[in-house]
Amino acid sequence: MIGFKLRGILLIVLIIVVLIKGGVSNAIFLINSPMKGEKDQVGPVILWNQTYGSPANEVAYALVQTVDKGFALAGYTENDDTISSDMWLVKTDENGVEQWNQTYGKTEDEYASSLFQTDDEGFILAGSIGTAAVGISDMWLVKTDKNGAQLWNRTYGGRADSRVSSLHQTTDGGFIFAGYTYSFRTDESDMWLVKTGSNGTLQWDHTYGGLMDEEASSLIQTVDGRIILVGFTRSYGRGRTDMWLVITDAIGTMQWNQTYGGTGFDVASALVQTSEGGFALAGSTTSYGRGGTDMWLLKIDINGNIQWNQTYGGKNYDGVSDLLQTSDGGFILAGLTESYGLGESDMWLVKTDNNGFMQWHQTFGGSGYEMVSDLIQTTDESFVLVGYTDSYGSGRNDICLVKISTKVLDTYDIQINVTAGLIILIILFFFILWSIRKNKPF
Repeated sequence: MIGFKLRGILLIVLIIVVLIKGGVSNAIFLINSPMKGEKDQVGPVILWNQTYGSPANEVAYALVQTVDKGFALAGYTENDDTISSDMWLVKTDENGVEQWNQTYGKTEDEYASSLFQTDDEGFILAGSIGTAAVGISDMWLVKTDKNGAQLWNRTYGGRADSRVSSLHQTTDGGFIFAGYTYSFRTDESDMWLVKTGSNGTLQWDHTYGGLMDEEASSLIQTVDGRIILVGFTRSYGRGRTDMWLVITDAIGTMQWNQTYGGTGFDVASALVQTSEGGFALAGSTTSYGRGGTDMWLLKIDINGNIQWNQTYGGKNYDGVSDLLQTSDGGFILAGLTESYGLGESDMWLVKTDNNGFMQWHQTFGGSGYEMVSDLIQTTDESFVLVGYTDSYGSGRNDICLVKISTKVLDTYDIQINVTAGLIILIILFFFILWSIRKNKPF
C-alpha cells in the first residue's frame, strides 16, 4: 500500500515539474502552409496580441520599445465625422496592455509615419498635417513628454504636398527626416531630406531628383555620420520605377547614388546597415519573382555593388514594409501577402539566412485585410510587429500589435497548455486514489 502511495505521489510531482518547465504558457503553435514545391517549415509562436481602436478607422505605421520595456505606437485615428483624422500615440505596458493614448491635430488630416523615443523619455513623432482632399500637406514634427503631453510642434513645407516617411535622432540631439516634396518643382516630386535642431528649428535641407518623381521611404545614419536614403526614382535607372539608394555626407551633400531594378516597377521600402558594414535593401518588384509583385531583398557592399538578391512571393501582390537583420546574420522581412494566408491580405513575415535563402515564412490574420507596418526586436530577443486589421477589433480598421518568439521548434513537438495539463493531472489523481482504495498495483 505504501509503495503504491509513494509511486503515485512521485508521479504527480513529476507531471507538475514537466508542466511548469515545458508546458504552462498557453502558447499557440503556428505551422506554415508551405509555398508550392517547398517542404514544411515551422514559423514563430505568438506570445500575445492586442488591438486598439474605435468603430472608425485606426492605423499604426511606427513602433518603438520604450525604456520601461513597454511599447509606443503611432499612426492615426479617424474622427467622428470619418472625413478627417488625428495623429495618434498609444503607450502600452510590456504585454501590450494600453496605459494611455494621446491625439494631436487640428481641423485637418494628420497622421504619424515615424516615431522615436528621445533621451528625456518623451517622444518625437513625424508625419503629415494638411488637407488630404486637395492634396496639400506639410511635414509635421510633434514633440511630447513621457506621458504624451505635447511640448511643441513644427511644420515644414511649401506651396504643394510634402510628407515624411522616416525619422532619426542625430548624435547632436537634433533630428533628420526624409520623404518627398512637390514644393520645389511643378507636378513632380523630389526626395527631401531635412535636418533640425533639438527644438525643431530648421538647420538645413536638401532635395534629390531628376525630371520625374522621386521619393524616400527609409533612412539611416551610419557611425561615421553619413546619411543613407532609399526609395524610388522615375528619372534614372532601367524601368518604370527603380529602387534608388542615395548616400550623403553628414550635412546632406550627395556623395553618390545607385539604382536597382529591371523593366517594371521596383521600389525600396526599408534599409539596414549589415553587421559587416554593407547594406541590405528590401522592397517590392514587378521585374523579377514569381508573380505580379514580389518582396525583393538585395544585399550590397559599401560601394553599392550587389552581392546577392532574392525574391519572395506568389502569384498575387506581396510587399515589404520593414526589414531587420537577425543575430544569426540573416534577415526578417515584414509586410503583407495576397498570395498566402486566410484573408484578402495577411500580415507576412519571411525569415532568411545570411544569403537570403528562405528559412521560414508565416502569415497572421483573418478573413479580411491585415498588414505589418513596422517590426522591432525586443530586449528579450523576441519580435513585435504592428500594423492594422479589419478582421478583429472594434472598428473597420484597428491597430494590431503582435509579439512573437522565433525559437526554432520541431514540427511534431507537442506543448501541453495549462488547461489540458490540469485536466490530465486531475484524472490521474483520481485514478491513483481509486487504485489505492482497491489495493491494486499502480
